[in-house]
Parts: sequence; C-alpha cells; structure tokens
Amino acid sequence: AHCMYGPTVRLGSRMDERAKFFKATTSSLCRAEEMQSWGMPMEACEQFQSAVRLLRNAVRPGVHYLSGKEKEVFRRIANALEEMVDKEMENLSPLQEASNGNSLKKFDTKALISELRKMPGEKEFMPSQDLLTQLPQLKRIPISCEEPTSSIRDEDDQAEVEVSINDGTLVPRRELSPNKTYLTINIDRIGLKCPEDYIDPVTTVSVKDRQGADLERPQDTPVAKQREVSYVVFGVPVEVQTPVEDMPKGAAIFFEFKHFKPKKKTKSTKCFSFLEMDEIKEGKVFLELYKKPTDYHRKKLSLFSVKPLYLHLTLSVHSLHLN
Repeated sequence: AHCMYGPTVRLGSRMDERAKFFKATTSSLCRAEEMQSWGMPMEACEQFQSAVRLLRNAVRPGVHYLSGKEKEVFRRIANALEEMVDKEMENLSPLQEASNGNSLKKFDTKALISELRKMPGEKEFMPSQDLLTQLPQLKRIPISCEEPTSSIRDEDDQAEVEVSINDGTLVPRRELSPNKTYLTINIDRIGLKCPEDYIDPVTTVSVKDRQGADLERPQDTPVAKQREVSYVVFGVPVEVQTPVEDMPKGAAIFFEFKHFKPKKKTKSTKCFSFLEMDEIKEGKVFLELYKKPTDYHRKKLSLFSVKPLYLHLTLSVHSLHLN
C-alpha cells in the first residue's frame, strides 16, 4: 500500500522545526513498513534505526520544540523500536533474509505512524493508551538529596533530571607535593558514528599498572549532554591523583566510553582508549579507539572503526618546585 509521508512544511520557526521532526520520523517509519511488506527485513531494520536516531536527536537537552512530557514519550518509543530491532537482528541470518518480514510486529508501528501523521502543531503529542501500554518504562534515577527542594525547574528540565541525572565521580586536584608532577586530562570529545544513539554516555578514567591493577580509584565523568556531528562532547577535566613520577614502568591511563542500554538496564562499554607514559605532554592528544572488552594488558587490540575517529584530549601538567 502507498504510504503518505506527510505535508510539505516551510522552514524557520520553532513550529517549522517541530513539523520537520514529525514529518522526518513518519517518513522513516513509513519506509520501514514498506520494506517489511516487501519481505526485506534487513532494510526495514535500517529504516527503523534511522527513526531511532531522529528520536534520540530530538530528545536531547537544549531542543525546545518538544515539551518535557513529549520527550519522555519519544524516549520510550525509541527504546521500544530499538528493542524490536535488536531482537530481529539477533534472529536474522543470511538464510532468513528472504522471509516475509512479519517478525517485526511486537510494537504497533502502523498505529504510531497514524498518530504521528496527525501533526499536532502546538498541541502536545500524546499517543493513545493502547500504544502507551506497548512502550517500556524509562529508567528513573532519583534526584540527589543535596538538590535544594526550593529549586524551580520548568517541565523540560524536570524530564531531563528524571531520566539522566549523573554527576559523575570526579575528584578535585590534590595538593601538590614538592618536586612531583601532576596531570590534568581534559576530555574534550570522542568521535563516534551516530553519536545521538548513545544514552547517558560517560567516560571512566582509570590508572593501571602493567598487570592491569588500579593505581588509584577510577573516576567517572558526568553524563555528556552535548552532541556534534560525529562527536559526543564532554569538555570536562579529570585530575589524575597519582604523580607521574610514582607511576611504575608500563603503566597507562585508560578511558572507557560507556552508555546506558535500556534493554539490559545497565551501563555498557562501547569502546576504549589509553594513554601511555611516553605520550604525556602539554597540549592536544588524539588517541585511537579500540573494540571492547577493555584489554588492560594491551596485548590484543582491535581498532573500533576504520574511520578516522579518535578520543580528543588536552593535557596539562602541574608541579611545585621548591628553591
């Protein structure tokens, strides 16, 4: 059946951005449905993944054409689509590619298309109860008890707090000891394909000896809120607690990029990188990314991507020299 993608919209205002989002999401879902009807499950999965990327991009902090409640709904829709596609990809094999495409049916995407096509304008988008019952609940992370109870948040900010509060476990710079060198690592950004796909991304920084044992307690960055084309942006300094002179031969500093996986309800490592002692110098550093699992011994390393994607750092060294 012919699938109508929605009316043409003009560009410019907040309303136009909102209309563009509804139209683009509907178009991706329509194409996915068409691929299913044509018996092309792999291509259908790709279109559903495209819709997920659009949804993830729209619910980022700082996007103002959706309300907080709408962002929560679209996060749930993205999670439902992602779970559906993950299960299909697990079951799909080259011998099954010519199947009838009916396995992607746990979530009623046709009903979602119908409701998205209504183009709510300024009216808040809220799916029918039948559709809502099919959506997984979001993981709730309680607000810190240190949060002032008198603080006032608008609806959009509150939704962000409920879903993605994570202040990290960074520690301040320690008091400098005489004739010792200390390192500050600013984690600028990490290059990734489709950075908007990652939920609540953090980087865990750990200092390891040659055997992979911790030389100090690992630190987690706060959740990265900003995305650029092909990058998750952190922009946070990490204060390494161990003086450079006290790090044993063969030591290295590891950076593990992690993100929340709704299906498993846990943080998962996506890729990792490391900084060796002879690479410590003032200024910018670009480190290669490697496939998980993290190899603290650095014996079996496989590049994460053939594309030129790197972990971007800025290093600063500090010392206290007494006369």
